[in-house]
Amino acid sequence: MNCEEFREKMFLYPEVDEDFFLHLQSCEECKKEFDKFLQIEKIIKDKIYKEEIRKEWERISYDILKRLRLEVIKRKILTIFLIFLELIFSFLFIFVVYRFLKVFSFDFSFISLVFKGFLALISQLNSYLFLLTLILFVFYTEFNKRSFR
Repeated sequence: MNCEEFREKMFLYPEVDEDFFLHLQSCEECKKEFDKFLQIEKIIKDKIYKEEIRKEWERISYDILKRLRLEVIKRKILTIFLIFLELIFSFLFIFVVYRFLKVFSFDFSFISLVFKGFLALISQLNSYLFLLTLILFVFYTEFNKRSFR
């Protein structure tokens, strides 16, 4: 094998024949050229590999940030909704108490009894609302943990 044939086969490496390696051992000039070829090939592979890793990391980090931002928005919406629901129950309670005071204003003992009953009812409703909020939060958190896996 001469040097010109060697240079042609060099680009087919590693699928080369035995003559290629025999010529490589005998010719110093071709050996230097082949070493340069391997160095360039390694640099190119490293560059491509690093670029692919960087692009993949950017894609993954963008997806994670997008999910986290969405999660923050969902939690804010859920919090606002629960506060709104609590306000509705509180205003409903105040309205019902006001109507009962207006209707039964002649008997204060009955009003006192009704007021205490409504306070107990609203207290229980708030407790149930709190428990419902807690259960929703636990299930919501578990669902999101599983979706990140």
